[in-house]
Amino acid sequence: MPLALAEKQLEVIMTDIQDNRNALPTGYRLNDYQIQKVLGDGGFGITYLANDTQLNAPVAIKEYLPNEIAVREGNSTVQPKSQKDTENFAWGLERFLEEAHILAQFKHPNIVRVLRFFQANNTAYIVMEYEQGQSLANLIKDGETATENEITRILPPLLDGLAVVHNAGYLHRDIKPANIYLRTADNSPVLISRTQRRLFASRH
Repeated sequence: MPLALAEKQLEVIMTDIQDNRNALPTGYRLNDYQIQKVLGDGGFGITYLANDTQLNAPVAIKEYLPNEIAVREGNSTVQPKSQKDTENFAWGLERFLEEAHILAQFKHPNIVRVLRFFQANNTAYIVMEYEQGQSLANLIKDGETATENEITRILPPLLDGLAVVHNAGYLHRDIKPANIYLRTADNSPVLISRTQRRLFASRH
């Protein structure tokens, strides 16, 4: 194996180890939720599959944890890496909560629903409905192609959901195949995000 490729693979492995180290452990109790596994992670945080212990129902939970400026201490508390990172961490946390408030306004069948959001462990969390299905990105990666009938079935409800966002004065900034899920139950589309980038920007 070429040295450059080996070094790249090692870098990926070390990144995964670091991400796992920053994730809440399986079984961790977060208020009324018990963490089950990681669904996705990115530069700004981690999304988990969890169980709502009150309702015995699955939920998705997004955690604010920007890995360039923050780290988890022990099994729970998130802290800025240094004093100079404190201001940026606080600013990002405020934006994260602001976005949770925006997303919680939308009650549309094709936009993932926010159930609640709260602060804990010196960071913040957004609890959303867990949508079971497959992303459009995975379908494309598997070599499948959408027929004209499928496209005309998927696009109108998504555009209807985006109209709700736009009419509220916001722009969705992360529309891509990875964030369009086709539900297992009825194959209907829903806009989700399992990365942690900011989704919404004001149109004003």
